[in-house]
Amino acid sequence: MDTSNRTTATSPTRREAREESGIADLDLLDRGLADLDRHDLHGGFACAAHWDVGFVAVVDPARATTVSDESDDVRWFALDALPEGLAPGLPARLAAVVATVAQRD
Repeated sequence: MDTSNRTTATSPTRREAREESGIADLDLLDRGLADLDRHDLHGGFACAAHWDVGFVAVVDPARATTVSDESDDVRWFALDALPEGLAPGLPARLAAVVATVAQRD
């Protein structure tokens, strides 16, 4: 995987996270790529597959979120109390990211 552009990917990532969460001062933990997932798309999409690129942001869980025009719902969840209907493999991917971040401390 070519990671030469990952530092430039942080600006749009931070902007999108701020816009979709309503947290204007949200910032990324660092510029490192935390997760990468390719999955197939079905029905109504112009492409057959999609890549999710994940970075880590640390925000006080008491911080209020705001639903934007780009979001249906924005809420905090504990890893052991995630909602139903998530993409397959997402809980395991989140747990792996949390474990990786914990090892940095």
